This record gives sequence, C-alpha cells and structure tokens, in this order.
Amino acid sequence: MKALIANLGLIFQIAGLLMLLPIITAYYYSEAEPMVAFLITSISFFSKAL
Repeated sequence: MKALIANLGLIFQIAGLLMLLPIITAYYYSEAEPMVAFLITSISFFSKAL
C-alpha cells in the first residue's frame, strides 16, 4: 500500500509540473481565465502529493 501511495505521489507531481507549460502560455497571451484554472489544477496535483 505504501508503494502505491508513493507512486501516485510521483504521478501527481509530474502532472503538476507538466501543467506549467499551459500556465506560462496563458500568461504570455494574457488569458486570465484559463490561467486561473490551470493554476488551481496544478496546485491540487501538488497538494495531493504532500
């Protein structure tokens, strides 16, 4: 069970890191609404890893 939780934590961290590219792109094009959604998604992925 502990190995499963560790693997899920790694997957969520990688998913959170992969969300950085859309966040940067949305910021570059001044798209506020998608950027907020991407930030919330990324933060939720990182919080599940903790």
